[in-house]
Amino acid sequence: MYNTHNEVGGVDNRTISPKELGALLGKSAEWARSLVRNGRIKATKDFGCIMIPITEVDRILSEAERREG
Repeated sequence: MYNTHNEVGGVDNRTISPKELGALLGKSAEWARSLVRNGRIKATKDFGCIMIPITEVDRILSEAERREG
């Protein structure tokens, strides 16, 4: 599921695609892409592919927990 790269200098480089993020959260890949386009989540492009750092996924999930709690 994750693209795992080795940690370099203590930085976690694991990423997830918009399709994977959508599937994880019960949404579409287009929903995830729109979050990136609108600046709601940070992402990088690697050879034309949008890659969302797993730290952004963690942030989204913790924000959702706070809103539910």
